[in-house]
Amino acid sequence: MKEDDFAQKVRRRLAHHYGSERVGMGHSLADTTLRPDFVVYEGPDRDQVFLVVEVKTGDESNARFRSGREQLFEYLENSEAQYGAIMTPDLDYFFSYGEDDAEPTTLSSFPGIQDVDTGRPLDSAAEARFLLRQLLDDLRTHHLDSYEFDVKADVFLALLYQITAERKGVQIDTSADLEKQIKSLQDPLETYFDTLNDVDTEPRTIEITRAVFNYFGSFKLSKTSVDVASGFFDELAGRAEMGAEQLSREVAKPMVDFAGVEAGDRVLDPASGFGVLCREIAARDAKATGVEITEGATIVAVFLNELGTQGDKVDSVCADFFEWAPDDDSVVNSIGQFDQIVLNPPVGGRISADRIPELGGSRSEIRIEEAFIARSLSLLKEGGEMVALVPEYVLAGDQSKELRDLLLHHVTFEAIITFGGGVFSDVSFRGAVIRVRKSYSPYQQLIATVDVSSKPNHTGPEDVSTAIEIVRDGDADILEIDPDEVRTLLPSQIRGEKDVLEALHGKFDSVTTLERVADIASGTTRKPEKADPGLPYLDTTRDIELEELSVRSPSTVSTIATPTDILISIKGGDTVVRRVNRKVIPSSRWAVLKFDSDHLATQYQKFFESDLGNRILEANRTGSAIRYITISALRELPVPDFTPEVESDGV
Repeated sequence: MKEDDFAQKVRRRLAHHYGSERVGMGHSLADTTLRPDFVVYEGPDRDQVFLVVEVKTGDESNARFRSGREQLFEYLENSEAQYGAIMTPDLDYFFSYGEDDAEPTTLSSFPGIQDVDTGRPLDSAAEARFLLRQLLDDLRTHHLDSYEFDVKADVFLALLYQITAERKGVQIDTSADLEKQIKSLQDPLETYFDTLNDVDTEPRTIEITRAVFNYFGSFKLSKTSVDVASGFFDELAGRAEMGAEQLSREVAKPMVDFAGVEAGDRVLDPASGFGVLCREIAARDAKATGVEITEGATIVAVFLNELGTQGDKVDSVCADFFEWAPDDDSVVNSIGQFDQIVLNPPVGGRISADRIPELGGSRSEIRIEEAFIARSLSLLKEGGEMVALVPEYVLAGDQSKELRDLLLHHVTFEAIITFGGGVFSDVSFRGAVIRVRKSYSPYQQLIATVDVSSKPNHTGPEDVSTAIEIVRDGDADILEIDPDEVRTLLPSQIRGEKDVLEALHGKFDSVTTLERVADIASGTTRKPEKADPGLPYLDTTRDIELEELSVRSPSTVSTIATPTDILISIKGGDTVVRRVNRKVIPSSRWAVLKFDSDHLATQYQKFFESDLGNRILEANRTGSAIRYITISALRELPVPDFTPEVESDGV
C-alpha cells in the first residue's frame, strides 16, 4: 500500500475514535518546526496535544523505522504529549512515555478508549516480534550493565510471571513494590510450570522485569494464539547475542518430517534449545521430550510451549544430557527407549571421554557433537530412527572415525542429505542431515543420497524439504557401502574414490595405497623459533623462493622435508604439489611424502600433478569452512605402484 493511501486510512481510523475535529494532519508542534504525520488534541480547541502519530509503510525492522521511533520520542518531548503511536499496515504500536520513564509503556489499543483492565491478546506474530525487538533494543540502551548473554532468561521469566498473574487474576502494578508482587507469584509459577522447579525463578534484575511488564502488561498473553509464538522465536533466533545458534522453523520442520514422526510416538530432542524441534514434534500429536542444559534457553522454551498451547505435549527438562535419564515414572522409562530421536547437537565444544563410554578410545576429550550422537543412540529403541544435523567432518574427519565405526556397527544408514553454505541462513557449516535406523545390517547397506546446494550451476534441489521428498519418492541416488570396509561416509568422497579407482585400474596394471610406497607425515603444527643458522620455514602454498622464507630452528620439529620428498598442500585452496631443492621445515599446511629414491619421488610428483592424480586428491577433501585432506586419507589413497618390482604404463 502506498504511504499516502495508508495515511488517509489512518486519518479515518483516528477520526472514528477521537472525532475529526481533534485530528490534525501535518501540524507543526508549538514553537518548533517539527511536523509529525498526525496529532490528536486533548479537545476540539486544539490547545494541548494528546497523541502524536507517525505512519510507516516499510519493514518495521529497518533503520528508517527505528529512526522514526526515535523521532517520535522527540515529538513527545517537545509537545508534552503523554502518548505516541507508530501505525503500519501490519500493526499498531501505542505507548505512553513520560519524562521520568526509562522506556515506554506499551498500550494494547488507542489511548484513552481501551479497557485497561481486560486488554487483548497479541494479534499476530509480527506484533510479538516487533514488541520483543523494541524491548531488547531498549534494554541494550538503558540497561547495558544487565544486558548480557542470559538477558533472555530475565525477559522470558518475566513473561511467564505475567501469564501466572493472569491465571491468578492478579493485575501487576509496575509503579508499586514489584519485588513483593513477584515474590507472591513464585510458588504459583512453579506449580503451573513444574519444569521451573529445577531453575532459579528469582529475577536477577527487577528493572528488566519492570520493562517487560511495561511492554507486554496491557496484553493477555494467556489468551494469545499459537500462531503468535513464532514471532517471539524468530526474533530470538535472529539475534546472535541471545546465545547459541538456534534452528529456524524452516529447518526444524523438514528434520521432523524426515524422522517420520507420527501421532503417539515418543520422541527425544537431546539438545532442545528454545524448543523448536519439540514444538514441531508436538504439532504431530507425538509426545516430545526436550533436554536443555542452560536455564535461559529452558525458560524460553517453557514460555513458547505455553504460548503455543503445546505445554502438555512437551516435557521440557533442564539438565545435563550426559547425566540425565528419564524419570522413573515416565512412560518412556517403562520401555527404556524412544521411538525417534531428532538432534541438532551443539558444535565446537569438547567433553571428557570418560563421560562417554560408547566412544571409549585413546582420546582424553571428545567433540561435543559426537558425544551427543553416541549417547542418543543408546536411548533409541531397537528399530527406532534418529535424524541428526551434523557437520561434514563427522562423516569424513579423522577424529570422528570412532563415532563412524560405532554407527556402522549399530545402525543402518538409510539416507544422507548433504548441503553446502547458503542453504540454511542459520546453519553456517557444510554438513548433512542423516537418518539412521537402530537395526544393524552387517551386509551391504543401500543409502539414499541427495546433495542440496544454492549454487547456480547445481542441478539438484536447493532446499532440504525437496530433498526429503526425493528420498521418500524413491528418486534419490543410491549408494552401496560395506560397513566393514568403508573409510568415509561422505557420499561425494565415496563416489569420487570409486570413480578414480576405476580410472586407476583402467590405466595402470598395479594399484596400491600411498602408505605402501611412501612414509607420510604432517608438517609442524607450532611455528619454530627464529634461528640463524637454521632452515627455511615453509608456511605458505604460494609459489615463493626458499630464500625469501624466514629461517627457523629445526631442533623442536618432528618433520623436515628433503629434496627426495614431495610436499602436498592439505589445508585450504587448491591442491599444490611441490618439491624443494634443500631441506625445509614445512608447516601443518603441508603433508610430506618420503620416498626411497629421487627417481620414485619424481614419478609420483608427475602423477599427482596429472589430472587423474589431482582428481584423487580432490575426491578426498573434506571440511566445513576450510577444505582439507586428512593424513589418514592420504595414507589410504589409491595410487599406481611405481616401485621397481612392478612395471607400469607410466603417467
